[in-house]
Amino acid sequence: MRRYLEYRSVLIPSYTRSAVSTLGNYVRNIREPDYEALKSIAAYFCVSCDYLLDFHTKEKTSHEEARLIHIFRSLEADQQELLLEQGALLLRHSEKRKESSLSTSM
Repeated sequence: MRRYLEYRSVLIPSYTRSAVSTLGNYVRNIREPDYEALKSIAAYFCVSCDYLLDFHTKEKTSHEEARLIHIFRSLEADQQELLLEQGALLLRHSEKRKESSLSTSM
């Protein structure tokens, strides 16, 4: 949660119904949020409660993946589509470079 509070230089207490000092106590592990506060914070940052609790399944999401998901969820629908198209274009470009590299080395 510290990463998100530092990343988002915004005031979130009104959304989470928590005082700034309370959020600081969560970050410093002085207090733990109740279930409703945890859900509000997770909804605000577009992450799961598991993520905030640092609970990981076998598949780990890197910080970069979590950041990409956060960015994607923050965009409007048309912007999300554009981001997906750009990602697909990057994949195709990468595949062509690999194919070119393989044919050159033979």
